Amino acid sequence: MSDSTLLVDREWRVNCSPEHAFAVFTDRLDAWWPVSHRRGADSQLRFETGGPDNQRRLVERRADGGEIIELGRVLLWDPGRTLVYRWFPGMPPGAATIVTVEFLNASGGHCVVRIRHRAAAPEEAQPTDEAVGRFLRGWETVLPAFAAACEN
Repeated sequence: MSDSTLLVDREWRVNCSPEHAFAVFTDRLDAWWPVSHRRGADSQLRFETGGPDNQRRLVERRADGGEIIELGRVLLWDPGRTLVYRWFPGMPPGAATIVTVEFLNASGGHCVVRIRHRAAAPEEAQPTDEAVGRFLRGWETVLPAFAAACEN
């Protein structure tokens, strides 16, 4: 994929190992993902295996367990290193994006978490400027919450 499809490129330094950061990002997602970035105040976010093809996906569920929305589908799950998923909340079906989260060793026992958020493919519908603005604002809210959770 060309760099021209890159929508967001952010790095965040956290005070933990890459393995711990990956576990917080995936296993404890519901504990740190801001309520302001959910469809329901009492909803739960999680990566789970399921759906018609038994693929790992990112879902938001109501408190009673019912699914509100499938937010994404995991393309690569490499614990402690890389997570890649198709992200499509609020997007038309052909305008999914790809989020790559890399967990990189850094000096002093730290980890650099790099988020690259791209358009899925040049032949697919591209996110609007408004959607890209939402992605940028979203990551600026989500990443500090994630970093705080890594240190707790």
